[in-house]
Amino acid sequence: YNSNSNKSTKTSKAKTAIHRKNPSKRRSTKIMPDNVLGYNLTSFSRGRNTPSNGKRNAIHLRLRRPRTHDFYSYEEIAGTMCHELAHCEVGPHNARFYKVMEEIEGQYAVFLARGVVVDE
Repeated sequence: YNSNSNKSTKTSKAKTAIHRKNPSKRRSTKIMPDNVLGYNLTSFSRGRNTPSNGKRNAIHLRLRRPRTHDFYSYEEIAGTMCHELAHCEVGPHNARFYKVMEEIEGQYAVFLARGVVVDE
């Protein structure tokens, strides 16, 4: 999600770094460009802890500004989270994506107004 506008920025410029902590496991980490506040990493696999559709999503959010290291506002982070949650359902930024994102933002607004904290 692009911090400078409501449109997203592709993370195609993001570099992938491979870290080996264990010879049998590889961990991939994306390095986000400065104007990207988050991204959704979707993977497909079949395993014991995988949903029946084989789709797993991991949302990564930037909490601090790259140059000053000040925290982003709660509203900026929550907006980015809504955007990335919508990507769990719809990949491209099309009309369906924005409809899903508006639904998520609406649910979030209701929870926020009621003071509901969803934490498992």
